Amino acid sequence: MLRRMLQFAVLPFVLILAREAAAANLADTTLPCSYPLAKTQKWPGLSVNIKLPCNWVVDTGYSANHLAVITGVFKKATVLVSMVGFTPAHHVLNAGAIDVLLSDEELRYATSHSGTHLGFKRLVIDGCKAGEVMVKAQNAVKGISIYSYKLYYYIYSKEGTVMLSFTVQSPKESTAKTAFFEKLELLRMIAATTSIQW
Repeated sequence: MLRRMLQFAVLPFVLILAREAAAANLADTTLPCSYPLAKTQKWPGLSVNIKLPCNWVVDTGYSANHLAVITGVFKKATVLVSMVGFTPAHHVLNAGAIDVLLSDEELRYATSHSGTHLGFKRLVIDGCKAGEVMVKAQNAVKGISIYSYKLYYYIYSKEGTVMLSFTVQSPKESTAKTAFFEKLELLRMIAATTSIQW
């Protein structure tokens, strides 16, 4: 049951490529803007506030299973797509259950479908225990290889799990890798400053 809670929908790569054209004129910036993701009818007790570069695009209407899909463009047309999702707990998660979810085995399992595991760490975000997982992947869209470097955050409370995911993509692996690690501290800062009200 604990593992099933970690299964989130994955944004199709086709949608990511479509967003590249729509966002191609956006320049990267580190100026912060605050985006309160309001409580929804499905999860009326939850709200998330995330701080992002002001020219990244925030879409709150993509899916009922996600609070937002966020798109940005780094230099050389490398695309960043981020998602904010929530999975309610099937039962109240106590401290012991959360520690199990943050074990090495469970963190690897949570992203086993996403690519090659690069590393993980445990941390605290807005007073909640959380895990960070780094992954790289290669996928093909209509015969074109797309290389991705991904950063996942699983933020746990007794009510359920908030997930932040950041995916940096490019048709060239070296470009995706360079852009990801150049912006890694920015992505970590976004996660660290996210606030959650349950």
